[in-house]
Amino acid sequence: MNMTRFMFILENSDGKAKINLLPTIKVVENKNIKSRDMKKALKIIELYKEDFINAWNEYHEN
Repeated sequence: MNMTRFMFILENSDGKAKINLLPTIKVVENKNIKSRDMKKALKIIELYKEDFINAWNEYHEN
């Protein structure tokens, strides 16, 4: 697999975070996102990680 950097930008009214998907899911920056919100986001990202990567690849193939 191409090691393209897949990154999520998570924003809410409290702050902003950057989360890498590859090679593993990792929070690389968190500016004021509450712990409970981050945990929810990470669970969703983990659950749908492959779907997000596949959709990104499909979008960028065209």
